[in-house]
Amino acid sequence: MFLLFCLIIIVGIPTSTVAADPGLPLPRMPICGDQDGSELPFVLNCTSFVPSFDVQTYQFPWVGSSFVLFDFVFREASYNNELGYFKVDNATGDIGGLKPGDPGYLIAAFQQADVIFPSGSTAYTPDVQLPFYGNDILVFFIIQNNTLENFLNNNPNNNLNLRPLAFFSLDTLNPDGIDHFVGFQSTAGGFTQFGFEDLTGGGDVDYDDIVYDVSPPLQSNDEVFLDLPLEYTDFNIAVQGSNGGGGPGYVNSWFDHESPNYSTDGYLRLWNGDRLPDPVDVKCKFGRNCYDGHDGIDFRHASDTVLAAAPGTVFGKVLSSTGFGRYLFIDHDNCFATLYGHLETILAVCRREGQAGW
Repeated sequence: MFLLFCLIIIVGIPTSTVAADPGLPLPRMPICGDQDGSELPFVLNCTSFVPSFDVQTYQFPWVGSSFVLFDFVFREASYNNELGYFKVDNATGDIGGLKPGDPGYLIAAFQQADVIFPSGSTAYTPDVQLPFYGNDILVFFIIQNNTLENFLNNNPNNNLNLRPLAFFSLDTLNPDGIDHFVGFQSTAGGFTQFGFEDLTGGGDVDYDDIVYDVSPPLQSNDEVFLDLPLEYTDFNIAVQGSNGGGGPGYVNSWFDHESPNYSTDGYLRLWNGDRLPDPVDVKCKFGRNCYDGHDGIDFRHASDTVLAAAPGTVFGKVLSSTGFGRYLFIDHDNCFATLYGHLETILAVCRREGQAGW
């Protein structure tokens, strides 16, 4: 089941007015490779990323436990910041009935906080692997030029006039009212990159004072769908199974993202932005079904159980003599709905709510 390795960002809703994400481009982010030389090429302002806007809290939708890898890849700061996280109850950051900004909230948050990279860490610091459980929701934070222990002893209420200070991925917790956190999704897949700005008031607005990669990758809230394995998403692998090709891939038909308005132009662009190198016709040299001018991908039957692509509610079941046969709809409550067709049996009932992968 591919849901076990999907990590979803859920965008938090601030309870007070704060600054929005910084304007792009940034001075150095996003970054390919690793400042310690372990991953090459090392490239500043790498073009192999797309921004994830206004990310604040993070939910793990898998069942049971799984490990997440944190890789410290770059540090511009002179400050020795400490990076950590704490768990919250929902996407808005509530903890046990306390809302961000309520008296006692930070005390409750830091009672369950853990450090990922201690003060003084650099890109040469070993990667950290931590276990998380399904439905865990996190907020990230840094302690400015100090440690969590000293923060709790000297400024547990995060008073802007005292030191040390803490800055958070959840904007409403930042004492200076500034967004200190940015994120980028790798277009090659496999990880998401995050950066913190460590200076009070936004400072030099470079957001690369701590830069770290998280894998498996994160997904923004406007695309809260299961992260698919390479048999679906890597063209060179997926196409081998096209139309019974006998390979490991699960893709049956490829649709066009170059001109998705039903107009043909002789080219085919994949969902990840890659354009096939040569003009193609409707038969497609990579497989029998490539549709120039229509947006989407068909997956061939890969298991006896069809899994929901994202959390949602069943709102329609249909038995049709033509087209999709037995099929149903799931409303994901984020301006998206998905359709599941050619089903042998439908066990779900209308208005049933469920998580991704049910």
